[in-house]
Amino acid sequence: MIADLLEEVGLEPHLGHPPAIKVLAKTEAKGDRIDADRLGKFQLRGILPEASREVLLGYLELLDRLSTLIEQVEDWMAGHLKANETVQLLATIPGIGLILAHVISAEIGEIERFPSRRHLNSYAGLAPLSDDSADRHGRRHCSPACNHALRWALIEAVTGVLNSRGSRGWRLRKLYCRLTHGGQCNKAQAKVALARELAQLVYVIWRKRTPYSDSPPPRPGMAEDHAGVVSNPRRQTRVKQAMRSDQPRHPMVRCRSKTVSQTLA
Repeated sequence: MIADLLEEVGLEPHLGHPPAIKVLAKTEAKGDRIDADRLGKFQLRGILPEASREVLLGYLELLDRLSTLIEQVEDWMAGHLKANETVQLLATIPGIGLILAHVISAEIGEIERFPSRRHLNSYAGLAPLSDDSADRHGRRHCSPACNHALRWALIEAVTGVLNSRGSRGWRLRKLYCRLTHGGQCNKAQAKVALARELAQLVYVIWRKRTPYSDSPPPRPGMAEDHAGVVSNPRRQTRVKQAMRSDQPRHPMVRCRSKTVSQTLA
């Protein structure tokens, strides 16, 4: 900070309070030289509103103290909370740690009381509601009549997913990047969409009692070829029988070659 450097060389800097200075000079012109002259005049007249360094240091000390207390509470919870089978399964989901897994498990209670994952999304307040009337199509929004603690836990898990690195949770980060066009717009809506995806993962993992995996298992009827790509052998057989060896593979090429042949004829 420049003020610290000035103090090191033996000078006594004066830090002005920006909102108060803006009120004093709201009717005057603004510029770098004009601002410097104005601050000098305020200092000579003894009316320069200065920012209190003691108050700022007090806020910083309070922030450090709160951070220490939060770490102590997290350590106590990690040592005293018993992780059952459900909590251990939920903790495998990206963005969900031990504490959030306990919160989600406590707020849901029994997953069997939700007939489908859509019911769980509605209970968590993550199902978008329409606001249409006649020809007017309003903007969709989430209902405030929900379990706010569960919705907070899922949105907090989204923050953990976005801050993570590596291959874990790459599908969710890819979805967020697609919805926000590379982080340029619709960030709030994208976070709600990711929270809805996490709620669906919670429902599926809890009901099936299987841990989370970034690579989903192949669907029935699918086979894995030598390159490691899952393919459908039945579909390949049908395509091979329907196309001749001398027929172009690309559909646009087939249409173009057919048109050319008709023109020549």
